[in-house]
Amino acid sequence: RQDALEGLAQVGTQTDCDALMNRLGEDLGDAPARKPFEDAIQKLLTRYAENAHPATACIAALQEAQPTARPSLIRILGGLADEDSLPTLIEATRAQDPTVRDAGIRTLAEWPRPSAFEPLLEVARLSPDLTHNVLALRGCRRLLTNMDELTPEELKPLYEKAAAVARRDEEKKLFAFRLEGVAIQDLKVDSKGIYKSRRGGLRKGASWATDRQYTFTELPADLLGATYIEITMNDRSLSDKPEFLSFTVAEAVIVSIGYDNRCTSLPAWLSTWDKAGTMIRTTTDSCHLVVYRKAFPPGTITIGGCKAPGVAAMYTVAITPADTP
Repeated sequence: RQDALEGLAQVGTQTDCDALMNRLGEDLGDAPARKPFEDAIQKLLTRYAENAHPATACIAALQEAQPTARPSLIRILGGLADEDSLPTLIEATRAQDPTVRDAGIRTLAEWPRPSAFEPLLEVARLSPDLTHNVLALRGCRRLLTNMDELTPEELKPLYEKAAAVARRDEEKKLFAFRLEGVAIQDLKVDSKGIYKSRRGGLRKGASWATDRQYTFTELPADLLGATYIEITMNDRSLSDKPEFLSFTVAEAVIVSIGYDNRCTSLPAWLSTWDKAGTMIRTTTDSCHLVVYRKAFPPGTITIGGCKAPGVAAMYTVAITPADTP
């Protein structure tokens, strides 16, 4: 039967899709036995969906579906992962029917986008079922891992909210959060642009500049999780003065500058820094950033302007703790 359903999913028509959806009301067995039907329907809905919204037909069918069909339709919505169907899934997590409620919670726990985080927290907080509490929290943890656009300061309260509704030590440990990265203070820039300190935030997917959509795609291992400064790209040719940007640290640090590889002559302030032999890549293919670094004691650190021959991209600044002797 599974082979036949897989073949139908490839060549079937809208009529076949409707017929399969009607069969969901029959006694097809438990969730694993129903999965081939659900997979075939999901593929057919994707092929024949009206207005490019495959979930619309599934949501409409759910309103009139037999009780035995509703968990399957919920799981199909999860597979389609159309954001418009999220309210329907959230409603399913509150259903009186325990099979629908279980399907809704399990499906929401696999939702691919952060929009499910708060609804999952609500499930974890309100459900009397420990299994559902665990499923919801595991879903929250997976979503947190993928929230690359948030800074550690923004992530911390989300971890704390999840830990507060955990009922087992296993889940409480999942949400133990320690703010990492060097703390910098008193960030000053000789520019009208927007500069932001991102404590512990340097990783793949992190934003390079506040005025562009560029993100980091490859980073040296020693810079992963570093504190960095999100810069203004338009300042790339603003200044070559030795005093452009400054900040204060309370510990000894290594400052790394990712500098445009197209530069033909380094600015004087950077020429005394050590070349690390590593590079940073971003979502722009026009250049990569060559890493230079220098050790500094606690106190105020000053960095010069980016302007130099051949440079067409603003540098990035990363701060890591100095090696402990």
